[in-house]
Amino acid sequence: MIYNTPKPQLRAFLKKNLLSKNKFIVILSVIVFNISSSISQNTPQGLGVQIGNSIIHSDYGEGNSSDVNALSVSLTHSLYFFGISSWRKQNTLNHHIALRSELNFVSNIKLSHKGEYVNGNGNLSTQLRAMTGSFKITNIGFQGEIYLKNLKEFIYYNNQYGTNLNPYLLAGIQFSIFKNSLNSTLGDWTQDSSVLPEKWRDPTETSVGRGTSFSSTFGLGTRYKLNNEIDLNAQFKWQFFFSDNLDGLRSNSPENEDNEWSTVFQIGFIYNLF
Repeated sequence: MIYNTPKPQLRAFLKKNLLSKNKFIVILSVIVFNISSSISQNTPQGLGVQIGNSIIHSDYGEGNSSDVNALSVSLTHSLYFFGISSWRKQNTLNHHIALRSELNFVSNIKLSHKGEYVNGNGNLSTQLRAMTGSFKITNIGFQGEIYLKNLKEFIYYNNQYGTNLNPYLLAGIQFSIFKNSLNSTLGDWTQDSSVLPEKWRDPTETSVGRGTSFSSTFGLGTRYKLNNEIDLNAQFKWQFFFSDNLDGLRSNSPENEDNEWSTVFQIGFIYNLF
């Protein structure tokens, strides 16, 4: 943040971010451990690529007019548990679950205000029209998946169900790294905050620069068996960020107090390794 930060706030900021980085290291270590363990135990796994659209709800605009579209690309690694010999043979749950690690990139998002308050002739409307921003996100994390049909039968192409589709539910957690910006055509807001609407003039009401946040994901998807090695994959998920800083604006006013969140739809493929 460009403004000078008081020492108590600086200590809180450092404490918060150091804790976040430690949690990030733990998550990354778990992902690496899972991948290395799966290779050493010859656990069935898959590599995938997904691409799609992310609709992000931010503090720019009002209501649905605050939604912006961005390109979302993911590289994934899936672990299947039906090949783990240490699990009891009578336990069939491991035939229906998978753990997917993900590295996701969300393209640079351009932000501007929309809605009825922007279309007026007053000073507030002028300030809102002059404001622009941007942010981009990198997510790393994992999601658990529970499938309707037996994954072992599905992946090895034993089509006993009479269909090549296998739907699933998903839930996970991600660590998000973001970078944002804020500009005004009326002037340099860091030198003269009066170019911004009043609710963002206080230094504590903006957070511009780099940051991190955890987020949770929930959703559903399906896989389509294309051949013995390749599955097509489509999924829709909701991502809720545990921070209101992604777009650089964090006013506590009622219309802007909610954290950022997004809906993501992606399609792609998964290459199964045996």
